[in-house]
Amino acid sequence: MRLFIKGQYDVPAKKVQTVMELTAQCAQDAIVLVNDLQQTGRVSRVTITDEYDSHWTVKELTRYVEELQQQPHDVVLYFDGSFQAGNVGLGAVVYYRTDERMRIRKNRFTTDIATNNEAEYAAFYEALRLVEELGVTAQTITVRGDSQVVMMQMRGDWPIYERALLYWADKLDALIHKLKLTVHYEHIERAHNIEAHRLAAQAQQGTLVEAHAPHESKRKQRRKHR
Repeated sequence: MRLFIKGQYDVPAKKVQTVMELTAQCAQDAIVLVNDLQQTGRVSRVTITDEYDSHWTVKELTRYVEELQQQPHDVVLYFDGSFQAGNVGLGAVVYYRTDERMRIRKNRFTTDIATNNEAEYAAFYEALRLVEELGVTAQTITVRGDSQVVMMQMRGDWPIYERALLYWADKLDALIHKLKLTVHYEHIERAHNIEAHRLAAQAQQGTLVEAHAPHESKRKQRRKHR
């Protein structure tokens, strides 16, 4: 959740007053910034608003952060679409943290997709639906995929001309807005998207996967076997 901090900054010795505006990428950063600024004794009339125009106090943000730790957080989403005419696989992987690191893996087969780029968008939407099912709201999540088209278009860096892609982009934007998410997009190489790619390929071959379980890093797994 992106937060906007505004306040009046005073320099008494110079008889200077100015309006200060800062942006924090998450609630924890906003709390640190406001507390630090207030300790200077030079900042007054501080207001905090989020990207949905809701107003917050530091006390409310602190309570929100405490509640957040009891919910799924640190969400990272991977997606991939594998396309052949009439044979399309969608792969989605979601990592998140509660008391431990968790992972969801899911794929889906479909024939109702006309292009590779549309398959990538549809896979992203499948993954975001998993995030919705977790009950994740008002958080910053990380989205990783190897489709440069999807990443650049969803970030707003590239225009969308194809009607089919615009349909999926609108669906994604609507769901992101509904969940009040701030999305950090990371374009990655195919080699770093192996899980989602494998799931998409398995769906094309008729192997459907739906798994939700604790996840240990390879480093921890190696330590256990020493």
